Amino acid sequence: MTIQISGDYDDKLSELSIPESIGNLTQLTELKIRVYDDNNIKFSIPESIGNLENLTKLHLSCGINGSIPESIGNLFDLTELYLNSNNLSGPIPEFIGNLTSLTTLYLTNNNFSGPIPEWIEDLTELTSLNLESNNLSGPIPESIKNLTNLTILYISNNNLTGSIPEFINELSELTYLSLANNSFSGSIPESIGNLVKLFELNLGYNNLSGSIPESIGNLIELHILDLSDNNLSGSVPESIGDLNELEKLFLNNNPLSGKFPNIKKKKNITVKIDNNNFCKAGSGTNSNYFDYYIKHNCSKCVENASLIDDVCQCDSGYSGIGYIYCSNEDEIDENSIFEECKTVNEFIKKDYFYCCDLEGVTCDFGHITKISISNKSASSKISSIPKSIGNLTELSKLILNSNDLSGSIPESIGNLKKLTELSLSENNFNGSIPNWIGDLTKLTKLNLYSNNLGGAIPEFIKKLTKLEELDLSNNILSGSIPEWIGNLTELTKLNLDSNNLNGSIPESIGNLTNITLLTLSNSNLSGIIPESIKELTKLCYLNLSNNTISGPIPEWIGDLIELTELDLSNNSLNGTIPEIKKLIKLSYLILSNNNLTGTIPESVGNLTELIKLLLSNNNLTGSIPESIGNLTKLRYLNLSNNDLSGLIPGSIKNMKSHLYDFDLSGNDLLGKIITTTTVPTTTTSTTKPSTTTIDDPTLNSSSDATSNYSNYFSFYFSVALCLIFYRFY
Repeated sequence: MTIQISGDYDDKLSELSIPESIGNLTQLTELKIRVYDDNNIKFSIPESIGNLENLTKLHLSCGINGSIPESIGNLFDLTELYLNSNNLSGPIPEFIGNLTSLTTLYLTNNNFSGPIPEWIEDLTELTSLNLESNNLSGPIPESIKNLTNLTILYISNNNLTGSIPEFINELSELTYLSLANNSFSGSIPESIGNLVKLFELNLGYNNLSGSIPESIGNLIELHILDLSDNNLSGSVPESIGDLNELEKLFLNNNPLSGKFPNIKKKKNITVKIDNNNFCKAGSGTNSNYFDYYIKHNCSKCVENASLIDDVCQCDSGYSGIGYIYCSNEDEIDENSIFEECKTVNEFIKKDYFYCCDLEGVTCDFGHITKISISNKSASSKISSIPKSIGNLTELSKLILNSNDLSGSIPESIGNLKKLTELSLSENNFNGSIPNWIGDLTKLTKLNLYSNNLGGAIPEFIKKLTKLEELDLSNNILSGSIPEWIGNLTELTKLNLDSNNLNGSIPESIGNLTNITLLTLSNSNLSGIIPESIKELTKLCYLNLSNNTISGPIPEWIGDLIELTELDLSNNSLNGTIPEIKKLIKLSYLILSNNNLTGTIPESVGNLTELIKLLLSNNNLTGSIPESIGNLTKLRYLNLSNNDLSGLIPGSIKNMKSHLYDFDLSGNDLLGKIITTTTVPTTTTSTTKPSTTTIDDPTLNSSSDATSNYSNYFSFYFSVALCLIFYRFY
């Protein structure tokens, strides 16, 4: 008998459990429970599950927190145990070693830590072992070689270290082997070529070095070979070109060199070879389909190199790559490109002799001029800036956004006097903005947003008179916006959002007549909107939201005709909405959560580019202007919680097919919104708390949904148990 339960649950549901009485179902052979968990639901498993002595398959992917009952170790007939996608932590439970009938063990996507246990060797019937995506550490234990029936071994996405052991070849039945995204080092063992049944071999994202073994050419059943993002060097064996079943070959991001093997273009084959130092044989009948992606010519030798076996090799006494550069250690110029590449290697933990072909590295006239290493992927983030960065004196752009950099910003960057762009955003730098930045007088872009930088905005920044972009947002800067900010007259973008700034906006901001983006939101700024902003006639984006700015919205705001976005929400602004009919490029008008009074201007209908109109939580009166129906591009309309009255304009019916969010609630409006059959019809009354919405009203009944789902789950689980009891008892 089998119980199988799966499904989604409401986001308010926090706990589900299997009743203790499940232990009475001693004839049960399969139990499979899967809950699609996006909100860390807590699912508990009773100890009585160990009474199910006839169970052969147990699949629990349901958000179990912490640990699982030790009694599972009594289920000696289990052949399949799936505990993937839970929140299990600590070492892999030792009692699993009792389950010697297991053929399949999946513990993926948990938080298991510690080493792969030695007792794993007792599970000699295993054909599939998947420990991916945990926090396992240490080397691959020698005991794993006893699992000679294994066809699938996945241990990727952990913190495993050491070398790939020679004994891996004893797992001769393997068809899938993935060791990717760990910290394995050393060379790929020659013995891996004995795994002749392999369909997939994935060793990517490790620290493997040395050459690719010739024996990989023995893997004639191989469809997928991924050796990417390691430190492999030397040439690629020609025998890889003879792997006729190969569909994916990933060798990218290694310092490989030499002639790329002749792989005939096949239908559906995918090859990635970027960020290497390969050379091509040249045109003719022996040319390779993938030569198009290779820059260097194998037979075009540089000085101190000779052609050997159709590939340039450095002469005796010289080192390097014969078609790129050969050098004698005594002759290397300390300022040469090859010395500079050592700094890049320190960044990326690789060993490229020549780095100018790498993604994110630009060279010009024999020097590195740009480094851009910005990573969203956790596996490829850099954690430190080498001191030698200060030696790259020709560097003009340094972009290291979205990494794991921390501590203070390194002083050695201050040596880079030719920098025009410095971007260190989305890291964890702390301390204050260093004063040497004021010496980088050629900077046109300075981006330090989303760090933990504190202190005041330093005065030495005023020396950076060529700055066109200054973004210090999402830090913990304090103090006021300095008057000297107006000295930076080349600025086109100024973003100081989300800091702890206080005081008023300085009048000198009006000197920034080239500015197109000005955003000062989410701080503690006060005072009025300075009149000098009216001089910023190129302004496209103005965001002063989430401050305590007071006073009226100035009339001249309507003369900033280049504005596409205006956000003054969540302040203490009062007075009426000024005449804005000239702002015909405006796509976002957000004035919600202020103290605005008066009516909505009829001229709002002129703003035909509007996508978002948010005027909620003010004290606006009068009727909704009929002209609002002209806004055919509008997607978001929120006029809720005002004192609007009268009939809802018939012109709003023109909007019904394209509004994503529509709220007129908390007003004294009358009328009916006529919608298509796919959107519920909603009628308003004269009562203040009424709600008018085009959204499906069922989306707002979260508490009912929680209750209903909980009852639904409990009901069907109970029915399942009752049916089983009925059948067996």
